[in-house]
Amino acid sequence: MRRLFTSSMLSFAGAILLALAPVSSTAEPDWLDASAGAVVLGVTSQYDSGNSSAIATISGNSRFTWYTQQYDVGPQSITYELAQTVALQEFVMDTSSEYNTRAPKDVVLWGSSTSSEGPWSELARFQMTPENGRNVIAIPQDKAPAKWLKLDLSGNWGDAKYIAITEVEAYGEAVSETVYEADLSGNFSTNFRDMRLSMSGADVVGCYDWQQGTLSGDTDGRIFRFQWTEVPEQIGTSVMAISGDGNRFNGFFYENGEMQGIWWGQRNLEGEPECQLDTNNVEDALSGTSRAVLYGIHFDFDSDRLKSSALPTLMLLREALADNSDWTIEIEGHTDSAGSDAYNLELSNRRAASVRQWLIDNGISGDRLSAKGFGESRPVSGNETATGRSLNRRVEVVRR
Repeated sequence: MRRLFTSSMLSFAGAILLALAPVSSTAEPDWLDASAGAVVLGVTSQYDSGNSSAIATISGNSRFTWYTQQYDVGPQSITYELAQTVALQEFVMDTSSEYNTRAPKDVVLWGSSTSSEGPWSELARFQMTPENGRNVIAIPQDKAPAKWLKLDLSGNWGDAKYIAITEVEAYGEAVSETVYEADLSGNFSTNFRDMRLSMSGADVVGCYDWQQGTLSGDTDGRIFRFQWTEVPEQIGTSVMAISGDGNRFNGFFYENGEMQGIWWGQRNLEGEPECQLDTNNVEDALSGTSRAVLYGIHFDFDSDRLKSSALPTLMLLREALADNSDWTIEIEGHTDSAGSDAYNLELSNRRAASVRQWLIDNGISGDRLSAKGFGESRPVSGNETATGRSLNRRVEVVRR
């Protein structure tokens, strides 16, 4: 296991409807989920910077819970940024993975469409019912849309040590669409030491000062997904949500198909990572672990046609093969679970073959290349969430 954090501990009703109930299907997606682009911008108190941090509340995983620092059970606040401006319909606070006495007591939800500093308008004011675990709050329709949300919490239900929340969720309709073009190039402080990133087009490569870590992946400006490798030989994947200003990201890392923990970064204009970027992270991955996950290879929807945005990653793969003439590789195509097994297998075969043909067309001998599709049969994450599905749609290259 790579780096799993553990710890030993660890009359407001008004027009608000408070009930234990499923969220309506028309309300999806959950905008307060990192896989939908949600970012934690600030918190007054948290037990640690990992799996007990405020980022746990947007993980979609009940293994992770936000705790305040020990004995800090006074007023608390958490600020979030959503990917889009949303007219909220429902807000959910879930404490079902914790003792009832640690659940927040009095809660005010604020929204702003201007900035993370406000001005704020009240969206909901309620008192938690901890025995329900999952509390669903209806937001009145006359409330203004919001891109930033702030939770103000007052006390808990009697625990002397912690206030705790397992998950928060927000459902509603986006009222506008923001296109993000954040440049991730630069240095970041993270909970796994300093990180250096370089971005070209949609492709991102980087390194970080934890176990000689390297990474490579791609971003659409709001979601950043990548493969990471470390020494001794370990390999996994990660998905991050990026703040609108490009100065912070938060998300999760996966290993052996399981979400293992929280990973976050904040831009550092003063510090300098010890690690240096290599010119070809694809070559590094194939040299170190004999496997590279190439999230930067993109195809047209429901097609094996390579997009122009795939070119930088394809060039890195071609360069690695040209510089290591004794290497032979298998190109693997993988899909998520949308569609039938048979169709996904056929699509993944065609996509792997397209990559092989591109390499042949660009000077690599076909004798060194094989291609095979695996459809949805080898997921690296669950298919229940958008995050998991995005990780499962990939091309992998294995050195034989």
